[in-house]
Amino acid sequence: MSPEEKRRLARLACQVRMGILEATHAARSGHPGGSLSAADLFTYLYFKELNIDPSRPDWEERDRFVLSKGHTAPGLYAALAARGFFPKEDLLTLRKIGSHLQGHPNMNLTPGVDMSTGSLGQGISAAAGMALMAKHQHKSLRVYALLGDGEIQEGQPWEAFMFAHHYQLDNLCVIIDNNHLQIDGPVEQVMSPYPIPDKLRAFGFEVQEIDGHDFDQMEQAFARARSVRGVPFCIIMSTVKGKGVPFMEDQASWHGKAPNDEEYAQAMSLPLRRPRSWARRMCWAVCGPGTGPIIPTRWAGSRRWRGSISSTITLSFSPGLGCETCRRGSLWWTSFAAQICFC
Repeated sequence: MSPEEKRRLARLACQVRMGILEATHAARSGHPGGSLSAADLFTYLYFKELNIDPSRPDWEERDRFVLSKGHTAPGLYAALAARGFFPKEDLLTLRKIGSHLQGHPNMNLTPGVDMSTGSLGQGISAAAGMALMAKHQHKSLRVYALLGDGEIQEGQPWEAFMFAHHYQLDNLCVIIDNNHLQIDGPVEQVMSPYPIPDKLRAFGFEVQEIDGHDFDQMEQAFARARSVRGVPFCIIMSTVKGKGVPFMEDQASWHGKAPNDEEYAQAMSLPLRRPRSWARRMCWAVCGPGTGPIIPTRWAGSRRWRGSISSTITLSFSPGLGCETCRRGSLWWTSFAAQICFC
């Protein structure tokens, strides 16, 4: 993957994460932890991997994505909005009466949602059925399903895995978000699913383990998945729950709790308040280790932009603004003036 593409995906993943925070804060409820752990995957899928067309969400030849861990709908919605399936402003209606963005995905309401999910374990069964349908109809589309590591404590996913191997569904790619935490605590203490790779191989899957926050590893894994014939494929991602917001990271308490006003303000202003930690790590993702952001103290011009939804504004920076490595980049601007510079 080229450095330019990685920078683009990193910027988009940041936008997805900000959308998750905006939506759950506005709803006063939701599941930010697992949404944030999968934000990089949502970004990669919707901006690189999936064969989709936002202007034709019901296009019959599109790839399908099933969010089997449906409670992380805020992450899916943020990615769909960023990809253009509906306006970003809709994220602020999460869980509101009359909104098409409910707490769990609804295929009858939301453009881009291929399956209604929420009851854990059922989404992967639907995905396997979609893959079998595509085989019978001689379609070249692929089906992707994201499960949580706590979700596979259920019995139904393993029935679906057995089904996928029996019918040789090599057009099915299962992804497991192994962020190691569920609502009650560490998964290995609640009901250990480990060793996950060995169990999937015993069920006839080809398996690849990756860092779920590394786009290069994602690219390699999905390329391998497309090349496998005769058996289904599983990508097991090691991730951090709450990734991108330090006080949410690796904390089970953020599984199903929305940020209050103070926490939201803290999360969205982190790049300004902690330029040598959170924002520096974000710069490392695009510029490489040893780089970091320079937080702007003024705009390169007199015009200011305000809005409640995170957006990307590309500016020509004056000397001293932007990334300390290349002195140029993009600004992320939110209602709390959170700013991150990327080259």
